[in-house]
Amino acid sequence: MEITAKEANQRITDTIVAAFSTFEKAEEAAQYHSDECTDLEHALEFLPDNHPQRKGLDDRLTEARRKRRIAKETVEQYEQLIELLRRHKSFTKDLAQVMQAINVTLGKQAKRYYRMRVLKDFGESLYYRVPNNVVFVPATPAVRRERRVHSGISL
Repeated sequence: MEITAKEANQRITDTIVAAFSTFEKAEEAAQYHSDECTDLEHALEFLPDNHPQRKGLDDRLTEARRKRRIAKETVEQYEQLIELLRRHKSFTKDLAQVMQAINVTLGKQAKRYYRMRVLKDFGESLYYRVPNNVVFVPATPAVRRERRVHSGISL
């Protein structure tokens, strides 16, 4: 499985964003379900035994506690990773800078060309490197340039 540098960078960035999102949602869910459990326990404690709203509270409490447990376990699983990412806050900024550098490099690579110097059977064609294929472009009129050595003497 091949992956481009741009795709790899994007996947890493997306994974970090998803990890933070999942962690934050799990924290919110754990807090919400904890508060819900407290409310249901107080309702069970203070409502009289024969009160109509008391019916089904124990099932709601069981379900709320189950959801709270799932959310707390998710928080526990992500805690170490999120702590590491928070310690290295600059990593995500560095990834953004790397993405910009990759885009600049891809732009430069897309503009590269080659002018035939010796193999004239291809003509004076220029070809541009496009990812996964080569596009031949008609040559511009040939401009003869003299080659010079460092001393300035023409060859």
